[in-house]
Amino acid sequence: MRSPGHGGLLARAYGLGHTRVVDPISEDAVFEAVRAAVEAGEYTDFLPAVQVQGRNRGAAAGVPAPNAPEGGYLRGTPEHRQARALGLVARLPRPQVAAAGAVRAVEEAIGCPLPRLLRRLFLEVANGGFGPGYGDTLGAPGDQGRRYSGDWDDLLHVHRVFGSGPGPHVPRHTLWLYEWGCCIWSLVDCSNPEGVMWVWDPHTGQSLFCQGISLTEWLAAWLQGRLHMPQITEDAIPNIPGQLTLFNPEPGSLS
Repeated sequence: MRSPGHGGLLARAYGLGHTRVVDPISEDAVFEAVRAAVEAGEYTDFLPAVQVQGRNRGAAAGVPAPNAPEGGYLRGTPEHRQARALGLVARLPRPQVAAAGAVRAVEEAIGCPLPRLLRRLFLEVANGGFGPGYGDTLGAPGDQGRRYSGDWDDLLHVHRVFGSGPGPHVPRHTLWLYEWGCCIWSLVDCSNPEGVMWVWDPHTGQSLFCQGISLTEWLAAWLQGRLHMPQITEDAIPNIPGQLTLFNPEPGSLS
């Protein structure tokens, strides 16, 4: 298995530079940043606007606020920052944390402990529901965090569905963490304490690809507004077969 350190090599190969792609950040720092986002009620990429009598509050009061997009404000954009300063961004509800027994059930199913950071987040911050897009990161069974899509109940549900039936399966210790759409998933390899990230893309000849970064780096990129749906590169790097482009070329700004 490829080590998380190859993320920097991939970044340099594309001329981005390691410090622009994934800041050297610790598990503790990412944990605290996710917790702060949850406490602020801004723990997804798309954030709802405050509504008053069916209209944006700024429009109702005559304030020259930005028009709220139908899908919500994109976190970290100038429109989001302006709307937040005017009090036009609604706080997301505080999600529930996972029960210790539910986390143990997931660990028993995959045959190993969850990565340290993921386990702490589930037990102390939120049982899923945070992260890219509308926050569809899956959690342990039980009360889930805010979910935009209801296709899957929890980590165990998708693990059991995709781990049964004919044909090849991903390793037992790999969890389907986040669905980007178009059947493309981000997975985490729980056999490693840091949690190496993988991508499932059934539209290619090789469905499973190692991203060469840790869960900590994946979440750090999301917090900084630089995580998006993985895309297979047209010019494969000879020494890193199957790698994907993970980050936007221009880092986002979250203030």
